[in-house]
Amino acid sequence: MAERRRRKRLPWLSMQAQVRVKKSMLSSEWVSVEVADYNSLGMGIRPEKTLLTSLQKQGAIQLSLLLATEVGEISADRVSAKVRHVAEEGGLSFVGIEFDQDLKASTKESLERIESILNRHQQLSLRVAAGSGEDA
Repeated sequence: MAERRRRKRLPWLSMQAQVRVKKSMLSSEWVSVEVADYNSLGMGIRPEKTLLTSLQKQGAIQLSLLLATEVGEISADRVSAKVRHVAEEGGLSFVGIEFDQDLKASTKESLERIESILNRHQQLSLRVAAGSGEDA
């Protein structure tokens, strides 16, 4: 069957992240955050404003990441990291996070696989956009 779409569809990706937030000395909870950017060394997140102070105080945090694609999922659980940068501009908050250097080999591999898939997806998006000089 001939392709009838005016633009090629991109593979489906969904990046989800949760950060572990201490509630008290003995309790904590996992809170979902929006991923702003990512590479295998660290990432940027956009947390709710109410979470910003907790992240600044904690300094050292744990993250759980999940990249869902149309062919499967890649996850990295309980990734240790450090808060390196916090900014607030125009009502939006941004937190720069650096993953710990001494992570387990399997965790590092998962982080690198996530980066590889995101890079391939971005390259495909750029090629499709460049190849379709027409509007939808």
